[in-house]
Amino acid sequence: YWQTGNFSGKLGGIFTTGGGIAQGIEHVLASLHRTLMSYNFKVVTPDATKSGYASYGVMAITGTAPFNLTGGAIAECFVE
Repeated sequence: YWQTGNFSGKLGGIFTTGGGIAQGIEHVLASLHRTLMSYNFKVVTPDATKSGYASYGVMAITGTAPFNLTGGAIAECFVE
């Protein structure tokens, strides 16, 4: 597949992690999205109308509060 560039019909998804919000994560997602599309992948993305965030792929923020808690703690803003 790699030599011909024909991944037609194959499914692809994008995942990324980063140290903080606004540190280039969406640029990485968009770049990977374009790369998969250039090889004719069918890219599976989250529904932006339900998540309220990026529609390019899945991301995890690990170094910015309130996402950087340790020991399995959950920040108060995420607890209902």
